Amino acid sequence: MNFRAVWSLVASLAFLGGAIVDAAGVLEIDMVFPRDNQTYEPTPYMPIVFALRNAELAQYLRPSISARLLNLSASRADVGHGVMTYPPLEWANFSSQEPYFTYEFQGSRFATEGNWSIFWDVAWGSCKEDEDGVFRGDVVYNHSSTYRINIDIKNGGQVADLVAATANGNSCFNDGVAINVTDQLVNVTNLRHSNPGPPFETCVVVASSTPTPTPDPCLVKIDSAVAASISASLTAKLCNRFNPPSDIDCPPESAAQRLAVAGVVCLAAAVGAFGFILG
Repeated sequence: MNFRAVWSLVASLAFLGGAIVDAAGVLEIDMVFPRDNQTYEPTPYMPIVFALRNAELAQYLRPSISARLLNLSASRADVGHGVMTYPPLEWANFSSQEPYFTYEFQGSRFATEGNWSIFWDVAWGSCKEDEDGVFRGDVVYNHSSTYRINIDIKNGGQVADLVAATANGNSCFNDGVAINVTDQLVNVTNLRHSNPGPPFETCVVVASSTPTPTPDPCLVKIDSAVAASISASLTAKLCNRFNPPSDIDCPPESAAQRLAVAGVVCLAAAVGAFGFILG
């Protein structure tokens, strides 16, 4: 391996302290990495990670996350370059982890020095309330505000370390999306939407409580197991290319295929694939 380490895999569990998923509650969606106003060493594979807390509530809302990268060091012609759409969540196994992490990777954009803004927002579906206050099974699509963080990519900056970055809640982004989900489900009778996923069969009523729930992204921790899972996903994605990058130690084809399905690998395999710093 001749490129610098991407993420360290040191720390303890990623947990929120016994969160219980009920039929109703607050679904929270937060950007947890990279951290706002931080300087990172150039790296060819930078993950942008979101966390869903009370994640099982997402199955009723089918949220979608999008992000746009803006290179503040680039010429005017590059403005708007780098739109990211996260994997569809309607088929996600939210019961597999709490919080649930979704992520995408950046390659060449963060491999050289520059100043970047990352804009992100969330969309979700819920029951439409008619003027008479009745929910008749129409689905309405909601959009969050657009949020923004700023990062610098510079030689001598910190290594992109998911574990250390989230260990103590420092430099976390203050804003997130909090959706107050009730336990009221309505059969969908009139579906008009352009969602590429399967149609809604039921919709959930979202409460418009005052004050609105306050998100707290600082509570989310990423542990070594989650970081290993993210690195394994990247390994599989890169190794399944027709021409894998030369700086990735790809396993035999059958093993790479297993990684692509599982998305998880043991810590030792993750270290072998990326040459992580362990201390």
